[in-house]
Amino acid sequence: MKSQMTVGKKLTISFSAILALVLLLGYTSLSSIATLTASLDTAVNSSAKKLAGAGDFNADTSDMVALEARIGLRAIIGDMATIEKYNQTYGEKAIDADRLLKEIRPLLITAAGRASADTMQSGLAAWKSVHQEFLALCTNSKDQKAIVAF
Repeated sequence: MKSQMTVGKKLTISFSAILALVLLLGYTSLSSIATLTASLDTAVNSSAKKLAGAGDFNADTSDMVALEARIGLRAIIGDMATIEKYNQTYGEKAIDADRLLKEIRPLLITAAGRASADTMQSGLAAWKSVHQEFLALCTNSKDQKAIVAF
């Protein structure tokens, strides 16, 4: 039994098979690109923003610690004008740190992340009230040992 397929039919079938494979490959590539786009979107719009916000928060709180040390030193020296300047900068850093926490909060997806943000928020609020006590001590007290001990 000899095949009744002509060269033209064989070429048509081969071309159709190759075309089907190319279409399948194209669909698979587009699906992979869509998945990659979603992953990259998550990385850029969520993870990177969280990391940048956390870094900025860390910088602000570090600056706040340094400013409190400077306030204490200036209180010992008796430089009230510089204490006021440092206190104003401290207030700006505290406001910025609070703003950063509020920006990061909607990006947190885990319960542990939200709990950490709550802990940082309450710690920042407590720090502000203790800072006011420290500032009152620095501006009203001449006891250098009390300022250093605080």
